[in-house]
Amino acid sequence: MKIFNALKKRNYEMYLKIFPKIYFSKNTSSLLDKKVFRKKNRIETLFYKTCYHLLVLFGIGYFPKIPGTFSSLFAILSWRVMSFFCSDKTISLISLVYILLGFFICYIMRCEDYNCIVLDEFSGMFLITSSFEEPNIKKIVESFFAFRVLDIIKPFPINLLEKKIKDGVGIMMDDLLIALSIILYFR
Repeated sequence: MKIFNALKKRNYEMYLKIFPKIYFSKNTSSLLDKKVFRKKNRIETLFYKTCYHLLVLFGIGYFPKIPGTFSSLFAILSWRVMSFFCSDKTISLISLVYILLGFFICYIMRCEDYNCIVLDEFSGMFLITSSFEEPNIKKIVESFFAFRVLDIIKPFPINLLEKKIKDGVGIMMDDLLIALSIILYFR
């Protein structure tokens, strides 16, 4: 029970970091006991909660260790499942939608790149896997490791994007640039 309460408290602390401060009541003594959001505008609250859950990829961002790696693995898995049912053009369109949705949510939320935000890793890895013309396990594994290493290290031109571009857009830009460089490498 103690572990569950600690995870619950950690999730609310992430809410505090990511959400704009105006959506929280200022006199809450315990975030676990009281409702955090105002009741005036439920649609706006629902919108921001949905954006938050998309940013953390419905809980994958809460994994205690390497949440970005798990979201990249989830991107490979979801791409593989979609490749059975959809054509290559449809998967490329879905990848574009993920990227645009990520830019939109990061711009709306205007947050920093915390460890729990994993939508950027998911979008980048999904873009890489959807760009393969003839996918095989060797390409997928190599691209996965290259993406994760470059995402963790963030070499020179990539690390400037996250620092210089404000309003949350830099969160998506660095992973998108890593994904595009890996796609060019495998072409």
